[in-house]
Amino acid sequence: LGIVAAQKCFFSIFPIFSLLSSQILESYRTFLRKGSGTFYTFQDASYSPYWQFSNADSSRLASRFDPDTANLFTFMQLTLPGALSLYYGQELGLTDVGSPPSPRGIMQWTPSGNDHHGFLSSGDANIGKLFFAESNDSKEEDNFEAQYTQENSPLKVYQKLAKMRQRDEALILGSTVRHGLEGDTLVYSRYVKGENGTAVGTAFVVALNFGVHPSPVDFAHFTGQELIPTNKDLAKAEVAAVTPGVQEYRARQKMDLTHEKITLPGKQALLIRL
Repeated sequence: LGIVAAQKCFFSIFPIFSLLSSQILESYRTFLRKGSGTFYTFQDASYSPYWQFSNADSSRLASRFDPDTANLFTFMQLTLPGALSLYYGQELGLTDVGSPPSPRGIMQWTPSGNDHHGFLSSGDANIGKLFFAESNDSKEEDNFEAQYTQENSPLKVYQKLAKMRQRDEALILGSTVRHGLEGDTLVYSRYVKGENGTAVGTAFVVALNFGVHPSPVDFAHFTGQELIPTNKDLAKAEVAAVTPGVQEYRARQKMDLTHEKITLPGKQALLIRL
C-alpha cells in the first residue's frame, strides 16, 4: 500500500501518509531506489496536491517514527507543491501522550510549571482537571516557549518555511522537477519555468536524506539537467533552511556548489536557494 500510494500519488494527487509506519517507510525507500522512472507516469496537471501526514485519528509522526524523521517529513511537506494541512503541535514535534497513547494531547505553549503548559493558571479552580493529557518530557523542550528561543528548533524551521511559502512564488506556484536519488537522498527543485530552461525569479533545490547514514550530494553534476535552471549559478548558492539536526550548514550561508559537495546527516534535509 505504501508503494502503491507513493507511485500513484507522489507529486500528483495525494499520498496516504496518515498510514505511514516504519515498515511502509522502508518500502517507500525501496520504491524510491528502484522505481524512480515511474513517478512521472501518473502526473496530472489538473490535480492540486494536498498533503496531510498526521491528524487526530493517527499517531503523531514523532511517535510513529522518531523526532528526526518527523522533522524530515514536515520539512518535505512544507516544500512540496499544492496545499497542506499540519496537525497542531506537528511544528513542535509533539508525540502521543496519555495512557493509552493518543495524538489528542494539549498544545504545549510553555514548560509544564504550575499551569499545565500554559492552559490553566495556578489559581484556576479547575487546575489538574485537563480533559486531554499533556507531555511529561523531562527536557521541557517540546513547547512553544522553549523552541522559540532556539535558533534552529523544529518551531523555528517551520516558521521559516511557512513564511517562504507565503512570499516566494517558486514555492507557491512553481513547478516541481524531481531528479531522483543520491543514495537515500531524494532531490527535487521548485521554480517558475521561463523560456529555454530558465527560472523566473528564485529557484529552490531540496535534498532530503531518508537514510540513517550521512549522504553526500554533488550538486555540480546536476548542471545541464532540468533540475537546475540554465540561468542559475551554483557558485552563488545560499542555504535557505535546514532541519534541526544539521549542524554544519546554516540559513543564509553562501556556498559554491560547483566545487563543494554537501553531506547530509541521516534523516536530515536542506533547502538551497538559487
